[in-house]
Amino acid sequence: TLPDTAGITWKVGDTNRLIQWESTGTFSPLQIHYSTDGSTYPDENLIATATNCTPTAPAVKCNGQAAWNPIPDDIDSAVTIRIRGTGSESDVVDYSANTFKIVGGLDVIDPENGQIWYIGDTTRQITWDAQGTITNVKIGYKTSSGGVCQWIAPNDGGHTSGANSFDWPSVANVKTETAYICLADADPAFENDTLVFGDNTFSIRPKIVVLAPVGGTRLEVDGDYPNLIKWSITGTQTSLVEIRYSVNGGADDYPAGQTIATNVDATTGAIGVSWNNIPDDISNNVTLRIFDLNQSLVKGESAQPFKIVGT
Repeated sequence: TLPDTAGITWKVGDTNRLIQWESTGTFSPLQIHYSTDGSTYPDENLIATATNCTPTAPAVKCNGQAAWNPIPDDIDSAVTIRIRGTGSESDVVDYSANTFKIVGGLDVIDPENGQIWYIGDTTRQITWDAQGTITNVKIGYKTSSGGVCQWIAPNDGGHTSGANSFDWPSVANVKTETAYICLADADPAFENDTLVFGDNTFSIRPKIVVLAPVGGTRLEVDGDYPNLIKWSITGTQTSLVEIRYSVNGGADDYPAGQTIATNVDATTGAIGVSWNNIPDDISNNVTLRIFDLNQSLVKGESAQPFKIVGT
């Protein structure tokens, strides 16, 4: 009787999985049941009532098969199959020699399509679909395709078949453009069989917020403004920043020639950086960009424009 090879794993919802047997003599039909405890084969565990194969003379043996379609939501690590005759042949019985597994399936839905999440975010939700009832799920992330999963919630309960979600209490203190979500059944018996990752990457970045100068501030050409520029930044993954200005609200993409300061300690945002000798770039649409010197995608810009004015 197959499946009876050790190590076989079938997934909830699989279709056309074949149960195969060798039969001696001519009798039909057969009843095929499964068990999750290795001893009882209740009526509700009937897989199929199957027409048996017929030997071709002079042979007395033949090989038969029946499809199990679909695999039920009955997750277990020690499933066995029983095949028996019916009527006068009901005492003709065979069992699979080894147990096999029925496991659930997991599929990451979000994030996995280039989303940008920020260190310390408290409103981010990880979502997935489950094939089968996987009540307790192991949830984590990795920072590259070949990375090791860092587990956010090693045993998060209350989940079911179909759509599920988990609210990430605080997005991790990492900086990566190649993050993947990791999911697995929290039961050690099924963890390796169900471990999956997002199909595509998302980003986890520090969040830089420009705090000053605020919108409408007037800066005079050639003036000195101690500790003028202030910002906040989440996490500890940014060490150095560069500060540039634009005179058209960022439409010029903050060219290198408009650098105010570089190699600035990222932790000095609360104290502030001075802007002295304000350039002769008169405009009422001045904005700042502060960005991570090691990853320019990590950046913050003025929420409102301020002014450089003549005197």
